[in-house]
Amino acid sequence: MLKVRKRHGLWHLDIHYRDPDTGTRKRARRSTGLSATRQNRRKATELGHELLRQLETPAAEVAPPLSQLTVKEFAGIWFRTHCQVRLKPTTCRRYWQILARHIVPELGSRPLRLVRRIDIERFIARKQARYAAKTVNHYLGVLTVLFNAAVEWEELDRSPCRGVKRLREDPPNTMFWTFEESAAFLTAAEQEPDWHLLFLMAMRTGLRQGELFALRWSDVDFERSAIHVQRSVSHGHETSPKSNRTRRVPMTRALEEALRAVSGTGSIRVFARIDGKPPTNSRARRALERLAKAATVKRIRFHDLRHTYASHLVMRGVPLNTVRELMGHSDLKMTQRYAHLAPDVKWSAVQCLDAPSRHVLRHAGENHTALMVVTNE
Repeated sequence: MLKVRKRHGLWHLDIHYRDPDTGTRKRARRSTGLSATRQNRRKATELGHELLRQLETPAAEVAPPLSQLTVKEFAGIWFRTHCQVRLKPTTCRRYWQILARHIVPELGSRPLRLVRRIDIERFIARKQARYAAKTVNHYLGVLTVLFNAAVEWEELDRSPCRGVKRLREDPPNTMFWTFEESAAFLTAAEQEPDWHLLFLMAMRTGLRQGELFALRWSDVDFERSAIHVQRSVSHGHETSPKSNRTRRVPMTRALEEALRAVSGTGSIRVFARIDGKPPTNSRARRALERLAKAATVKRIRFHDLRHTYASHLVMRGVPLNTVRELMGHSDLKMTQRYAHLAPDVKWSAVQCLDAPSRHVLRHAGENHTALMVVTNE
């Protein structure tokens, strides 16, 4: 018995048949790789009857596999039916760039079922010769998701990426301003009040650039002196924050006063151009570079303002887990990059070894003969 069903935007086959070798009833489900349109239904049905014939043929007479999709063909189907539907625009754009520039040119012509683990290892080796380990690991991540989808959609029995290890990455080189550099920059930024408020908030809340640009006045809670981070902007698209994690970040007194001074302007967004749209990445970058030069401090990226916020918290003795919550990190490992900036508590910890033990303190008050050090004169 053959049934043709729609699933993930494709025609899938649901086949009940009798095993020619054992005589038992079995079930097989396969993807045709055809988009779920009315025109393709007849072709999917024909493929289903062909597969049913193969399944009911003795093992010695089995024909080649039904699906002959190449990596390029499957990647196109996967991108349209999964990435564009389920992923954020920024993630979708990054996946497309990796597919178009790296994966398809090297593996696209190979039949999907013939890609082996050694092919993935060779791909990584070639890329490692030109790119940093972190970049190559991004490529491996997309390959892994791609072939895992092929397994879930029953195009493959096993992913060739299974067991492939990620490259060892160098520790991240985190750039940030010192307390003195931050103060000098904010002083220079007072010459441009609109940018001063943006950079002040970046260094006092640790919000990502997209979270700052998406911030609305309704997200600023003056009663609780906190900011509710619940959206982000990237490439003109407004989405949820990274990892879909909303959070509340307390405001400092200076930041709260600066926000109160400009509240009630009638704009929905806290930071907006004349047309009401958020600032662009390029304008913010140029303003940062211009004001950093005026303050004679080292040049950093906009995202490094977020590193500055976290670094200053850790240097002031704030626990790493509290920093993690304020930053919106999903894992403490992300926050561990700032651990080396914490005050040196290891020296204080080992000083307890010099303190008298409880056994000594318990017997100190008893009338025991004191031990004396005898020296030979």
